[in-house]
Amino acid sequence: MVTQLMDRQMRHWLDDHIPALGGKTPRQAVRTKAGRKQVIDLLHGQENLTHSSPGGRTYDFTWLYRELGLQVPE
Repeated sequence: MVTQLMDRQMRHWLDDHIPALGGKTPRQAVRTKAGRKQVIDLLHGQENLTHSSPGGRTYDFTWLYRELGLQVPE
């Protein structure tokens, strides 16, 4: 159930206008080098939040990197 909720939230996030990205969507932001860096930083922040969540549950962000055409971190 948590995974389904995160999937839905992150699918929506891809097309949200994000203030931290200057009002661009993640899909728009990755079109520039600076935007890709910002998106990757945001994704890393989200990953860190899920790793520190109670119960130790993590979420696989791999599909988001691929969806945005970014290199999947190892």
